[in-house]
Amino acid sequence: MGFDLHMAPASGFLKWTDKQFEEFFEKNPAGPWEQLGKSRYVGFVLFTIAHHLEAGQGGSKFALVMRLEGEDRVGWYHEELDALLQELDMITPGLAAIPVNHQTVQYDIPDWAEKFVAEFKRRNPGRPLSNLADLTFYFFETLRGFASKARAEGKGVFVSY
Repeated sequence: MGFDLHMAPASGFLKWTDKQFEEFFEKNPAGPWEQLGKSRYVGFVLFTIAHHLEAGQGGSKFALVMRLEGEDRVGWYHEELDALLQELDMITPGLAAIPVNHQTVQYDIPDWAEKFVAEFKRRNPGRPLSNLADLTFYFFETLRGFASKARAEGKGVFVSY
């Protein structure tokens, strides 16, 4: 299971009924959309933010990004996209200051750090890997790019699982 980003109307979509979502996806089957990542990857990124930048209190500093963690319906209305992008711009340098090692790459899965770093190197040969921003770059580049495009088009962003 993964997290996918979809363009949505500028507002109101988070209050839609299931039927309204079905109709929306029937009318727009091909997108535009982008895969943010599989559940374990997105979970790892959110855990990393909460653990290293929010002192274990997910959403205390980066409430818009951390919506991905616990809401049934997740997304951002057009009017929230500037603030979402600002949060992303604050998170990235914070993670860039934290080196990649066994103590900083934590998750609730045994041997996660080794597996995750090995998978990163396999998928991104030659890409530098010295800090947590490097390790989580795909999440931030994808969300930032999609949110920027939605903002420019006067749209919102909805996340499907």
